[in-house]
Amino acid sequence: MPESTKPAKSTAPAPGHGEYVPWWLLILVVVLLLGVVGLGAFMVYARVAGTASERATVTEIERWEAEVKADPSNTKSIVALAYAYQKQREYEMAVETYTSAINLEPDNIGALYNRGVCLMELGREAEAERSFLKVLAVAPKHSLAAAALGQYYIDTKQYDKIASAVEQASAANPSLADLHTMLGVGYEHDGRTQDAIREYEAALKLSPELKMAKDGLARVKGQ
Repeated sequence: MPESTKPAKSTAPAPGHGEYVPWWLLILVVVLLLGVVGLGAFMVYARVAGTASERATVTEIERWEAEVKADPSNTKSIVALAYAYQKQREYEMAVETYTSAINLEPDNIGALYNRGVCLMELGREAEAERSFLKVLAVAPKHSLAAAALGQYYIDTKQYDKIASAVEQASAANPSLADLHTMLGVGYEHDGRTQDAIREYEAALKLSPELKMAKDGLARVKGQ
């Protein structure tokens, strides 16, 4: 009997139906899906968190603006408003508001110091220097104002002013390596070699990798 020309029925499964899928491929797909979902959730969270933070700062500004409007002579509220502006990087508004507080309370250390910080951000360095000096006139041991002035004098090569700005704060805060280093720089340029060595060594004892102190000590010992 002649062989039939009718094609034989295939026993192989149709594509997508009954094909064997390796177990590792299934796991990989699941892991990738979880990663995409997790990344999306993280991005949404970061975006919401950032927006919430900005909104909180704006709300804080509005709150303190209302407080100051209700009592324009309340120095604490004025300083709080200025700091809210500062956190929002509205430095001009912050300076203006800190100045209002200082006009009411000339020895307000927080207002004087933060006004100096904002003035530095605005590039108004001479005004910032005066503000920091006023802090030290009221509180000679104020480490932040001393450090700000010390760094400013190093940056502008006004080495002869460092010691007077930093000495009292460094003596009152002996664990601050930066202040020791700044004093070392000042003493080095004043020709006070042994004092410079003492301060550089004190800085390195606290912070062994402090480059400015290491370089300064190498210079004065090499003289």
